Amino acid sequence: MSGMNAIAMLTHVSIQIPDPDAVLAIIDGLNSIYNLKIPTEILEKSVEKIHEQISQIASEYKASQASDGDKEDPMYR
Repeated sequence: MSGMNAIAMLTHVSIQIPDPDAVLAIIDGLNSIYNLKIPTEILEKSVEKIHEQISQIASEYKASQASDGDKEDPMYR
C-alpha cells in the first residue's frame, strides 16, 4: 500500500450523548479537503438548537444557584 495517501480526522466527543457539533466539524473538514459539497444545513440547525438549549439550562442553573444561596442551610442553624 505504499504510495497511498491517508488522512485521519478526529474530534472530541462524548460517548454518552450525541454530538452533532463534532459531526459537523468532520463534514466541514471533508468538504474543505476534498472539495465536496455534503450539505450541512440540517446539522447546523441542530447544533444551533442544542447550543440554545445548553445556554437556557445554564441560565436556569445559575438562577437556581443564586436563589439557593440566599437561603440559610438548615444544617447550620
